[in-house]
Amino acid sequence: PYTTLFRSTELMKNSLYSDIPEIAHFTQMSADNLSRFEDCSVNAYAANGGYPLTNWMLGGTLSEKKLRTLWHGNLCALLGNALVTADSPDVHGMTVWVKADFAGINARKFLFNGGIKLLPNIPRLLGYEAYANKLKAAHAAKDTWYLYDLAVSPESQGQKIASALIRPMLSFFDRTDSDCYLETHNQKNVPMYEHFGFCLVETGLVPKSGLKHYAMLRKPQPQQK
Repeated sequence: PYTTLFRSTELMKNSLYSDIPEIAHFTQMSADNLSRFEDCSVNAYAANGGYPLTNWMLGGTLSEKKLRTLWHGNLCALLGNALVTADSPDVHGMTVWVKADFAGINARKFLFNGGIKLLPNIPRLLGYEAYANKLKAAHAAKDTWYLYDLAVSPESQGQKIASALIRPMLSFFDRTDSDCYLETHNQKNVPMYEHFGFCLVETGLVPKSGLKHYAMLRKPQPQQK
């Protein structure tokens, strides 16, 4: 999401955290701890040779320098405009949640906070955004929540941190009768998300990349009494 300015809404203000008791115990991203969230994202996306989509968007191969530039710009632009939470103050794992009608990361904030260094990569960033938004619009209603990002540092993987981060929000979705949408570009992630109740709704190809795009949607589950 890089093309449009984020349209601030009451729903995306930081006060929303207090409206979701299920995540009250999580660490919220702020200007003071943003660097820890950045480190978590970079470490997660650089592990094992890098994540296929970000590698492609940033030139085709893993570049930790470009990856850090990307995530610093993203997180600065998301600050105050999304639910960005971590498992603890040390940020071993993190999630970013927005509504499916999210208008996009604030382009000015992204560019001002270092994104301008990625100017040669903008065509791929924009091309992917257009494709992803098209699929999201086809499968997710405007009031659907969107798991924008899930990242766990390599050294913390296998400790059920992803589950600990996701399940409280899923409980909130079930309580409020809300859908949730996500996408992944690693087939190995599909069974994990299916375990959380997501269903694969479309498998496509990211234009000009050859990368598979797995679109997944979760309907609210009946609450246990």
